[in-house]
Amino acid sequence: MSGLALAGGAGQAWARTASPAASRAGERAALAEWGPVPSPGSEAGAHLRKVAALGPKAAWAVGEEARPAAGQRGRPLAMRWDGAAWAKSDTSTLKFSGGLLSVAAAAPDAVWAVGSAADGSGRLVRWNGTTWRPVDFPGSGSADTQLWAVATGPGREVWVTGRQAGAVRLLHWNGKRWKWLAPLPVAEPTAASLVSVTVGPGGAVWASGSQNTGEGTWGGLVARWDGAWTVLPAVGSIRSGISEVLPVADDDVWAVGAAYGVGGPPGKPPGAVLARWDGAAWTYVEDHIGPGALLGITADDAGQPAWICGWEFWDQKRSAYLQWDGSAWQLVRGPAGDAAPTPYMYSVARVPGTSSYLSVGRTGASENPPSTAYSELTTGA
Repeated sequence: MSGLALAGGAGQAWARTASPAASRAGERAALAEWGPVPSPGSEAGAHLRKVAALGPKAAWAVGEEARPAAGQRGRPLAMRWDGAAWAKSDTSTLKFSGGLLSVAAAAPDAVWAVGSAADGSGRLVRWNGTTWRPVDFPGSGSADTQLWAVATGPGREVWVTGRQAGAVRLLHWNGKRWKWLAPLPVAEPTAASLVSVTVGPGGAVWASGSQNTGEGTWGGLVARWDGAWTVLPAVGSIRSGISEVLPVADDDVWAVGAAYGVGGPPGKPPGAVLARWDGAAWTYVEDHIGPGALLGITADDAGQPAWICGWEFWDQKRSAYLQWDGSAWQLVRGPAGDAAPTPYMYSVARVPGTSSYLSVGRTGASENPPSTAYSELTTGA
C-alpha cells in the first residue's frame, strides 16, 4: 500500500485521458526549463528518493543503490550538492542493508534521514557535517518499529512519521530527547502509512500517505498535528495514495499523488491526483498529465506553490513537471537524451538563495539495474 503513495493512479484519470493528444491539449508555454546535472557514483540498481536544500551550495539527497533485483535490498545511498554537481558521500558507517527514504536539513551539521533496513526496521541517521551516523531513538532496532519520512522545524525540531507499538505516530525531537506522540486515529493502524511529513507556516505538522478503506481497497490520507491529530476527509479515488502535501496555510493545502481505480486492462497505468484543501473540502484540479503519478511538490521563497514533479505514461522518455503560474498549473517537460533514457523523478525542492529548483530520481523505469541515481536542475525562468 505505501508504494502506491509513491506511484499510484486513478481510474477516472485513465478514462479522462485516453491518448497522447488529449494530454497535449493542456500543455502551455514553459516558464522554465530543466537540464540534467551530474550525479555520479551510484551502483546500478539505484535511485534518489528525496532531496532537501539549505542554500546554493548545500543540498542533500538520499536513496538506495546496488539493488540486485526486484524484491531484493541494496544499501543506503546519500549525495551532497555543492552548487555545481552531486558527490556521493560515504554511508558505510550506517552498517545496514536497505535504503534511505527521506531527508531533511536543519543546519549543515544537522541533516536527518530515515530509512528501512532489510528486516523492515526503521533507521534514523544524522549527517554531522563530516559523516553519517546512526541515531538511537525509542524502539530503534526493533522490527516492529518503522520510519517513513522526516521534516525539520523551528529551533532544529525534528518530526518523523512511522509505526511504533502497532500504531501510526509521529516521533518528535525537541532538541533534547526523542518522544513518540499520540497514535493517529485511524480504524486500521497496521494498514495505514504516512510517507511524507512537512511543517506548515503556522507550525502545524502535515503528513500524508494512504489507509485501508475496506474490502481490499485503500484511499489517500492527509492528517495535521498541532498537539492533537486532525484527519482530513479522504482524498483521491479508490486505491489511491498521497505522495506529498504543501501547506500554504491551514485552510490552503495542496496534495499530490495517484490512484489506480477499479478494473481496467492488464498493465493499466495509474492516474495522477492533484487536489486542494480549502479548510472544508477537497477540490480536484486539472493537472494536464494523463495516466501517471504526481510524486513531489515544493514551494517558492514566499511559501507559494512552485513545482510538482511527476511521471506520465504517454511520454516516458522525459520527466514531467507542473509549474504554478500564479493561477494554474502548466506542464513543463524535462530534457530528453542519453543521461536518463526513461527518467522517474521522486522529489523536487527549492534551492534557497537562488531561483533554482532541484529534482532527484532514477535514470530508468525500474529501481533495478541498470537504473542509477539521477537529478535535474532548472536552467531558466
